[in-house]
Amino acid sequence: MIYKALYEWGAGQLKAAGIGEAALDARLLLEEICATDRSYLTVHGEEPVAEEKCRDYQEAIGTRSRHVPLQHILGYQEFMGLKFQVTRDVLIPRQDTETLVEEVMRYLHDGMRILDMCTGSGCILLSLLRYSNRCQGTGCDLSGKALAIARQNAGALGLEADFIQSDLFEKVTGKYAITMIAKAWEVRRDAFEIFEGTNELCYHAGDKWEVNSLAKELPETLEVRKTYDRIIMRLDTAREFFGIPFKKTWLPWKR
Repeated sequence: MIYKALYEWGAGQLKAAGIGEAALDARLLLEEICATDRSYLTVHGEEPVAEEKCRDYQEAIGTRSRHVPLQHILGYQEFMGLKFQVTRDVLIPRQDTETLVEEVMRYLHDGMRILDMCTGSGCILLSLLRYSNRCQGTGCDLSGKALAIARQNAGALGLEADFIQSDLFEKVTGKYAITMIAKAWEVRRDAFEIFEGTNELCYHAGDKWEVNSLAKELPETLEVRKTYDRIIMRLDTAREFFGIPFKKTWLPWKR
């Protein structure tokens, strides 16, 4: 079968299966299997495809038709211009989470120690280490399988980072300038600690980042420790941790 016809067959199969971006996914799978790029379909669409690659493509299309995530079939996801291995053991890096990385970089200075809570694939932490100088990073996750993926990603990118298995902050020690929390699977309100010296909280609200200061109205159940300077998280994650909505009327918390 020629390249263009194989692509059109794949796109048709995915569309019939109710895949939202059928044409895109069909093209990306074909490019991965045939080691081609986007221009190949236009320039070499009439070229024949080897039978073995046709079978591999048909199998991949069948898997995607069962609504298995594209990234799990490819085995990777691009994030911040870098390629990260992903499996069922980690969340797939989301493009909108790149906003969190960009926000953290506003505060990041050379030599800082940073902590990535619920690190998963390590995409946030490793992206920050790649685009900074002499920073030290620690990734924390409850899942040992997720940490194994994060370590592999660090090795593939030639980066050094510490990865520890811990239930939230249970085994975290030392002082960090910034801690990032992009997502946590299960969060108990009494399990999270607000740390003395953490004056600002950046959170994502839709397409816009807001910066609020922590207020005295924080729940009394939250323990205060001098461990972190700044916590940066998504708004939906913040609501999970605190169990309360943020109010722009809160006054800055002064030490």
